[in-house]
Amino acid sequence: MTPTSIIARINEEAIVWVKAGTIKLKGSPGTTTEEMVLKSFADCIAVPCNTFVAALEAVDSSLADIVVLPIENSSTGSFHQNYDLLLRHKLHIVQEVQVDIELCLLALPGVQKNDLRTVFSHPERNVDHCAAGAEIISMQSLGDAGVIGSAQAAELYGLDIVECNFQDASPNLTRYLILARTADIPKEYGPYKTSIVFGLEEGPGILFKALGAFWMREISLTKIESRPNKREPMRTQGDEKHFNYIFYVDFGASTAEVRVQNALKDLKEMATFLRVLGCYQKIAELVVNQEKGTQCLSLGGAYPCLASVASGESGLAIVVGPGILKSLSGPTGGILPDPCFALDFP
Repeated sequence: MTPTSIIARINEEAIVWVKAGTIKLKGSPGTTTEEMVLKSFADCIAVPCNTFVAALEAVDSSLADIVVLPIENSSTGSFHQNYDLLLRHKLHIVQEVQVDIELCLLALPGVQKNDLRTVFSHPERNVDHCAAGAEIISMQSLGDAGVIGSAQAAELYGLDIVECNFQDASPNLTRYLILARTADIPKEYGPYKTSIVFGLEEGPGILFKALGAFWMREISLTKIESRPNKREPMRTQGDEKHFNYIFYVDFGASTAEVRVQNALKDLKEMATFLRVLGCYQKIAELVVNQEKGTQCLSLGGAYPCLASVASGESGLAIVVGPGILKSLSGPTGGILPDPCFALDFP
């Protein structure tokens, strides 16, 4: 039986973090965004926020050092609201991280998929923002409710994993931007990416001419995104009114290169405004690691090792949290043999 209702929006979670101390901001821990932060930036304290706006304002006001902002998903596309926030706030992009996210269907221990009548989810189904839903199910003991979230959320809130790989497609990549108050000073060469935003006057071929400044210098454009100009949403041409757009562009080069400086100079001459959002290093993709002897970032990444352990292959072990171990063992999960045992490490 399929669930009779889906609650679309539970929480719009963002992450800020500080190098020391803590910040009391609303939000629920347990998202894959938080997991990525904790694994990639071990010396920082992750603080979930209730909204992306709150996270950005915390950095603006020096309550936090850095904010993590999802900007694009491989299945659902761009996070348009967050593009608008890039322009609204004067923060700088200092890093980029891509994460392969595996989502799971979670429920209270012993609950089967057919028992579910309500599923907590998010409008962007392939994005994990539903740790708050996991918290609600756990605290209120909702036996007929499930939530689409991460394996980390299951362990944190004492839920079982009913079904894995619950996202629409695999791989399910989300691109995150790391923003700070101070821009990094780039070197001339290296794996750099630059993000800019600009506006243009109306005219035939004007966007072609603008982008030609990069083509002439063999600068590779990696993304183009248009958004309504909210400050001046309409423009008049004769007796007609047209929507007014601004353009976000990413390209693979450093602003320290002379060719990039010349391209931006040419673009500035024809643009109504031009802002460099950041020049930053392209970080290697943070993916589920399926090799033996390494740490997996999600339950799905551990499946090959789990299968080897379950088959009885000698000399193998896998470390999981107690909540995940419970959901994987016995009649509920059926992935690990029953009985299985755990070792306590100092």
